[in-house]
Amino acid sequence: AEETAFSLAIPAVIPKRYIENEVLRLQMYKKIAAIRSRDDEDDVIDELIDRFGDVPQETINLIKISHIRYLASLLAITEIHQHENKILFKFAEKNGLSGFGLMNATEKYGAKLFIHGGKEPFVRLTVNPRKNTEETLQFLEILAENRKTGAAV
Repeated sequence: AEETAFSLAIPAVIPKRYIENEVLRLQMYKKIAAIRSRDDEDDVIDELIDRFGDVPQETINLIKISHIRYLASLLAITEIHQHENKILFKFAEKNGLSGFGLMNATEKYGAKLFIHGGKEPFVRLTVNPRKNTEETLQFLEILAENRKTGAAV
C-alpha cells in the first residue's frame, strides 16, 4: 500500500532533550511506527514513562499520528490534510469505506462531516483544532471498525 500523504498542523517528534541517546531514540521511533491499536499506544507510553520520564506532548502527537497512519493504510486513504479546523481525508478509488462505517460516523459527527463519493471519494471533518489528532483517530477508528475487507491495501 502506498504511504498516506499527511499534514496535520502539530509537532510530532521525539525531542533530543527527552531521549538524548540517538540509538535509543531510533529504537523508540521504530516501536512507535509499529503502533496498531490503543493498547499499543498505552504500552509505548508506559515504556517511555518508565525509561525516560514524563512524555512530551510532541511525542504523544507522534504516537497518535503513527496510529492514524496505520488506520489510514487499512482504509486506503491517500491523503490527510488539515486546513484550519477542517481535516480532509482523500481515499483511493478502491478503499475500505463501508456504508455502515459512514452511517456510524454521520451519526456521531452530524453536520461536522461532509462525504463526497464518486471516483475520487473524500470526507471532510470539522474538528476542534486543539484536539485534531484525537478527533482524527476516533473518526478513523469508526471507519476501520466497519471497513470493507478486500480493499486494495
